[in-house]
Amino acid sequence: MGALEAEKQKAYFRTKGVDEWQVGELQSSDAKQAKILAGGKEVVVPAADWCVYSEKAAKGIDNMTDLDSLNEASILQNVRTRFQSGKPYTLVGNILVSVNPFKALDIYGLDEVKKYATAAAGAGTVSAPHIYQTAAAAYSAMRSTGASQSVVISGESGAGKTEATKYILKYLTSVSDKSTLMNSTATNANGTPKKAAFEAAASTFNGGPPEGVEDEGGMRIEQKILDSNPVLEAFGNAKTVRNNNSSRFGKYFEAEFDTAGAAFGNAKTVRNNNSSRFGKYFEAEFDTSGRIVGGSMTTYLLEKSRVVSPGPGERNYHVFYQLCCGCSPEERKTYKAAAVSTFAYLNSPGSEATIAGVDDAAEFAELKRALSSVGISSDEQRALFSIVSAVLHLGNVKFKPKQGMDEAAEVATPDAIEAAASLLKCPKQKLQDALEYRTMTSPSKRNSVYVIPCNVPGAEEARDSLAKALYAKVFDWLVRRVSDNMVSTSKVASRIGVLDIFGFECFDKNSLEQLFINFANEKLHNEFTKTVFAQEQEEYKKQGVPIDDISFKDNQPCLDYIEGRGASVFASLGEQCSMRQGTDQKFVDAVHGNLSKSAAYLRPNPKAGPCSIGVKHFAGDVTYLANDFITKNKSALHNDLQEIFHQCDDEQLQMMFQDPSQADELAPPTKNGAKKGVQTISAFFQKQLAQLITALASTQQHYVRCIKSNMEKVPDKFVEKLTAAQLSYCGVLALTLIRKQGYGVRMDMTTFSKRFMLLTKDGIKAGARPESDSASDALEAGTRCQEILTESNLPKTQWLIGKSKVFIKDDNAMALLDKAVLDKIEKVVAKPITRVQARFRGYMARKQSGFLRRKHLERELELERERLIKEGSKTGQSPMFLALQGAGGARPEDRERERRIKEMAARTELAPGQSPMFLALQSAGGADPTERERQRLILESRVKESKSPAFLAISGVGADNAKVELERKRLMKDAKERGAEKSPAFKALTAASGGASVDAKLADAQRSLRKYEAAKGEIDTLKQQLAAAMHRADRAEEGLSVMGAFLRETNQLQAFRDWRAKTK
Repeated sequence: MGALEAEKQKAYFRTKGVDEWQVGELQSSDAKQAKILAGGKEVVVPAADWCVYSEKAAKGIDNMTDLDSLNEASILQNVRTRFQSGKPYTLVGNILVSVNPFKALDIYGLDEVKKYATAAAGAGTVSAPHIYQTAAAAYSAMRSTGASQSVVISGESGAGKTEATKYILKYLTSVSDKSTLMNSTATNANGTPKKAAFEAAASTFNGGPPEGVEDEGGMRIEQKILDSNPVLEAFGNAKTVRNNNSSRFGKYFEAEFDTAGAAFGNAKTVRNNNSSRFGKYFEAEFDTSGRIVGGSMTTYLLEKSRVVSPGPGERNYHVFYQLCCGCSPEERKTYKAAAVSTFAYLNSPGSEATIAGVDDAAEFAELKRALSSVGISSDEQRALFSIVSAVLHLGNVKFKPKQGMDEAAEVATPDAIEAAASLLKCPKQKLQDALEYRTMTSPSKRNSVYVIPCNVPGAEEARDSLAKALYAKVFDWLVRRVSDNMVSTSKVASRIGVLDIFGFECFDKNSLEQLFINFANEKLHNEFTKTVFAQEQEEYKKQGVPIDDISFKDNQPCLDYIEGRGASVFASLGEQCSMRQGTDQKFVDAVHGNLSKSAAYLRPNPKAGPCSIGVKHFAGDVTYLANDFITKNKSALHNDLQEIFHQCDDEQLQMMFQDPSQADELAPPTKNGAKKGVQTISAFFQKQLAQLITALASTQQHYVRCIKSNMEKVPDKFVEKLTAAQLSYCGVLALTLIRKQGYGVRMDMTTFSKRFMLLTKDGIKAGARPESDSASDALEAGTRCQEILTESNLPKTQWLIGKSKVFIKDDNAMALLDKAVLDKIEKVVAKPITRVQARFRGYMARKQSGFLRRKHLERELELERERLIKEGSKTGQSPMFLALQGAGGARPEDRERERRIKEMAARTELAPGQSPMFLALQSAGGADPTERERQRLILESRVKESKSPAFLAISGVGADNAKVELERKRLMKDAKERGAEKSPAFKALTAASGGASVDAKLADAQRSLRKYEAAKGEIDTLKQQLAAAMHRADRAEEGLSVMGAFLRETNQLQAFRDWRAKTK
């Protein structure tokens, strides 16, 4: 800040009813509130609703940890500024924030991969944040340290997790194959350029290599990874309300290069046309040379409820629609496929059957190709699609009460049950009996077995449970087969894990699925917070400042509330699931009765109904409707349904159903009818998450937080409220909370010293010096910062000075520093400026007085000239009259004419043609054609015949001669005919008339000249006075210029004084 510059501190603030942060001028603040001027009005906002403005955020810097003020408002402004300039990526430390632009960007080619790989290797510099930069950081750290790495990608449905994972994979597979990355002219065995081959494999949405791309060498395992993706998408993704391709499971690594072939894991939801309905975790295995040699995959929490009831505006899993639309006539007969409209599971109320721009038939062909590519045989594919079709036909099985037995149900659609039994290769009657009856063992007598008929709702529940179990078994078998296909045959040196997990969810109605998803986010957020806090501690350590009093807000109470030992939500749910008489309401009552004192307990809104619970999550409060919690959480099928799996007369089907990992559903019943060792879904999910957290904790973690810019999925639209909510959900704003626990404002020393230079003892002089980036200034920065903070009287507890940065406690401390600068300006600069203003006003008054006096003298001179002209007009056209008449202007010829007349008058002898009259007429010539002709004739006559009548007539000599007079009259007549009566020549001829002698005329001219001399003396005196006045005015103008330059440096004084008066 310069010596005479004092910008008022800007601030962000928000008011009730306005979603976005606004910017105003901070007037004053304290621990409770702040007064901010915006739009000409002063508003008072609570301390929680304002924060210091960041100039860097307005520019959109690459890494937000470098913001001078890190808060929610500055983060949002920085992200928005970069988004609007076409930059979707921003860093917060090593956390990458990716805002979905909903449009294609040309920043993902192989050249970009090479650029970031080169920079990571130390051979180049790339500063712009990018998804490749995160992948490069993980790969480079793995190569340099040998330690395993992980990339955690999270965000809500539709935020771009699939795309982010795809580009992570693109980078890893390209750097794994060095010839593809470093040699753009390298070719495969068939002559196809490897660069073109890789680009085709990575960017075409078909799940595998296009025609001409061989599966060879370094691309072999990479291509298997690419081809595994469309298979998982087909079974695990769906269209949701937020995403057209939402993953409905969690996975640690998802190689998603083929969205067109997605079927088994994807479905259309209201927010996403291809939503992944599971979580995924994949570990890419590398050898010592950094080459991918294998991989493994784990999935989490497939959304089985979607199989039987997709929501309004959503679709079921893609594979169902692809099977219905893409079967050949022979396949349609084999799989008993039919139109989408014929299956109940695909036509739930409000659900959708298509996705705009997606050809399900074409995708079915690509799915079969991808299955073959990853090693699924034709027999396995036949069994796979048979089960998928059997699930659809099970959905068409309807029930009705048996005649005379209202509590017993029977199948009302024999064709549907027959088709399902045929596809499952099991007896039709066995399947029908398993749906209509339930066999139970008496708890009191060891060998007593009861066959209990199911009513219609019970039979429908059994049907849906079997359908979900069938689909889940197929999905798990498929994941295991894909993972087995990538087992490494070489020695594994290190791993890079990629986790693609569902983001925090909060809908109008939240069920058990949302509780599981949000619990997973709580677990990951806990790990994320520890990582971020570790980075914050490292920053303090690097700067050499103490950190003993730094802490962070832990979400462990929420985790204990949900999964803690003893009383917890999951414990209460498991207890009710293990009881024959367990109900959803009993579970809710147990939560309210036993957990109401927990810090994470939330009493649900009464509008949600009595069967609901609430949780205070780190991302916000959520109310869950507990209806069907017990049913959804039970993973076991009753004995009769389990027997169906053993009745299958197909070896391949039995292999799928008898996988050891699914043995929990085949456990024998206990005395009270429950299964021994049966795991509930919540218990199994807890175990999976614990293993995942352990795996992540053993790696160096890198984070990608995906953000949806708007709900309409349109390009170039940034909704601040939506973005702020997601930044909170994904934990980015947790960084600001951690910072506020320590020192929330950080500035490098040079910037800090320039901004607050006025607070030093020689602040005015120092602030006026030109800026310098010399090494000596850099060395002095720490000393200046120390002096600034000492002179400001800011308490020592509010600031710290590190090795290259200044740490300020919070925004209030920054406001106090800005106020100290303004006070210093008023004290040091205000009085001198007042003196300058006084002198300037005096100068302006004097200047105005001199101007008026000069105008008065000029007027007096003009009046005197007019008087003399009037007096001279009585003698006709005398030389004096003509001289005075021409004195009104400043023409050079007028002054020269006067000089010549005076010179000739002083002569005693005159040559012919040199009379004063002649000279006066000669010098008075203008631009008139007649005058030019007169001068030419005079010159010609002087040369040829100086005594000719014409010459004498023109010159005025010998006017009494008859010949001269005749010639004069002839010339006058000629001049009149030419319209030259007003020319000097005509006037000369007129003045030459009469009989006066030359001597008489000369005497008369001399008398006139003497009168003119007297008048001219007075005029010269007046002109000298005028020149003196003008000289003084010029000096005054120079003084004004200097004064104005000085005053331009103080042009803010009046505004400052007004502000001070107002604040006092």
